[in-house]
Amino acid sequence: MTEASLRDQPTHETSELRVEVVTDLRESFVAEWATFAKERVLVKRLAYEPGFSQAEFALHPERPPYLVVVRRRGKIVAMAVGARSRSPLIFSVSVIQIRKFRAWKLKVFGNDFAYDRDEDPKVLARAIFEELATRGNEVEVLTFDELFDDSVLYDLFKKGEARVFGFSLEPTTAAPDVAHHAALPKTFDALLLQIPGDKRGRVRRLLRDAKATGLVLEEFKTGDSVARFLKFVEEIYPRTWQGRTFGPRVRNARHLEILADHGWLRGFVLFEKEKAIAFVLGFQYDGTYIYEEPGYDSEATAKSPGFTLLSMLLEHVFKENPPTVFDFGFGDNQYKRVFSTEQVAVRAAVAVHTPFLRALFRGQRVVTRVYDDVRKEVIRRGYDQKVRDFLKHR
Repeated sequence: MTEASLRDQPTHETSELRVEVVTDLRESFVAEWATFAKERVLVKRLAYEPGFSQAEFALHPERPPYLVVVRRRGKIVAMAVGARSRSPLIFSVSVIQIRKFRAWKLKVFGNDFAYDRDEDPKVLARAIFEELATRGNEVEVLTFDELFDDSVLYDLFKKGEARVFGFSLEPTTAAPDVAHHAALPKTFDALLLQIPGDKRGRVRRLLRDAKATGLVLEEFKTGDSVARFLKFVEEIYPRTWQGRTFGPRVRNARHLEILADHGWLRGFVLFEKEKAIAFVLGFQYDGTYIYEEPGYDSEATAKSPGFTLLSMLLEHVFKENPPTVFDFGFGDNQYKRVFSTEQVAVRAAVAVHTPFLRALFRGQRVVTRVYDDVRKEVIRRGYDQKVRDFLKHR
């Protein structure tokens, strides 16, 4: 189906709501969208900003924009902001691929829809799903990388037990994970007083050692600094556990330049004797620092380079443009627990509209659960290192 035919399809109207799909980001519409994101949304998120979407489209030009827009009396009251593509759905066991299928997928930015703060969000969410249901296989799968248990969508689907206009919500992981946030006080010293004494002592020792050994932290936040920042990231990444586990990652200078031009980029690199040994790709929006992607050189001689970088980063942000919230994102890592003041259950999930896709995702969930149980038993019996050694040298 062409982009032109998508735009030419009639919109759906119900009561006073009018729902339309937008794939052509005209300047007048983007200005209206920006006003809604800044002034009207129930929960302010970077991913709801048009600048964020434009950066994503620069990173992934193969995924064009697809926005479901709900209006009341001509004004935007809700949006599903995302990118649509014909993408593979992989049935696998751990990292071993068993079968691949393809479907029209809508990656939803922000992991929930954007709602006007004066409207009933569930009514608006239902209107979006009703519109998508009328469009056949135009969107077969909606993906949510981090769907919070306290989100509007998770509650709308009654925690996965209900269907909405034929759509069902299917978790893509066997069990929920945890997202960590830290409400930040006025000073770094006050932050240290919030954490347990033994952890506080460790942070202070790492900061003293960093200064004594000449470790240097550098921040990158302008468009002109992006190329240099990515140079260091690309030097470090192959030696991180992420690089060794998952292989190369797509990066695009224009993507980060757009975010930097809006004043949202806050990337950091830690240097040891002029060698880059750790990095954080992060953003700051509306008082929240988003700890998007950390990585450190596993061969670095410095002690705990990743945790040292985090400690130095936190000390630094209190001195310049301090955030009020630190969003550690998805994953229950030990270093996040040190500073975290709030934990929320979160899961990766999809909303699907056909029995076949529903069965596919449910089958994958069962296989993943069985794999996880076997893995735990292997670890319990002490065979995990032997398995890793085998896989490493196969």
